Amino acid sequence: MNNNFIERIIEDAKSDTPGIAMQAILSGIDKRITDERFINAVKGHKDDKICLLNVPMNYVVRAALDILGAEKYNGNNACIMNMINEWK
Repeated sequence: MNNNFIERIIEDAKSDTPGIAMQAILSGIDKRITDERFINAVKGHKDDKICLLNVPMNYVVRAALDILGAEKYNGNNACIMNMINEWK
């Protein structure tokens, strides 16, 4: 994978623009990016409740952190559990 591509995803994950950050997080899941800088950027959105495509951003964040092995999700939210099960 191109190093510039990974760096761009990491930088975009830090964005305050929800759509940019969400796309970066989804790309990071897809590419299985576990770089500490990416994980920290994702964690920065744990409290973001904005909905994109009817899914709260913090749901995607919690799923991403579980999928990437950074934080185990121990809750019982069906939406988050479905994301984890589909992306693992």
